[in-house]
Amino acid sequence: MVDASLLLDVVVAVSIALGALFAIAELRDISRDRKTQLVMSIWSTFISSDFAEAHSKIEHSQAKDLKELMESCSTADLLKVGYFYEGLGLLVEKKLIDPETVLEMSYSRIIWAKLKPWMDEEKRTIGTLAGEHFEYLANLDTEYKKRRYAELKGV
Repeated sequence: MVDASLLLDVVVAVSIALGALFAIAELRDISRDRKTQLVMSIWSTFISSDFAEAHSKIEHSQAKDLKELMESCSTADLLKVGYFYEGLGLLVEKKLIDPETVLEMSYSRIIWAKLKPWMDEEKRTIGTLAGEHFEYLANLDTEYKKRRYAELKGV
C-alpha cells in the first residue's frame, strides 16, 4: 500500500520541477525577445535616413587625410557614425549581442578605414580610448568577411 503523504510529496516535487522548467523556458524567450529587439533597434538606426545619409557621405568620401575628411563630412556625421560603430563594437566585445548578426549587417571595416584618422584625433584630443571598440569590430569584420568569401567560393 502506498502512503498518501509519500504520494503527495512526489506530486509536489514533480510540480516544482515542472515549474522550474517552465520558468527557464520563459526566461529564455524573454532573453531572445530582448536580443531581437536590440538588433531591430540597431537596424532601425542603421537604415534611418539621417544615419544613412551620414554613413553614405563617409563611405563614399575620397578623403586622403583628416583635413580632407573634415572638409567632406560634418562633425555631426563623423560623431553619429563613428560612435554608432563604437557602440556596436562594445556590445559585441561584451557579448551582449551576437557578433555574426552585427557583422552580417554592418560595414565596420570599410567605415573604420575612412574614420581611423578622425578617431585617432579624437583619442589624442579627448584623451580617451575613442575608437577602441570600433577598431575591434572592424578587425572582427575583416576576418569574418574573409572567412565568408572563402566559404562562398568553396575554398
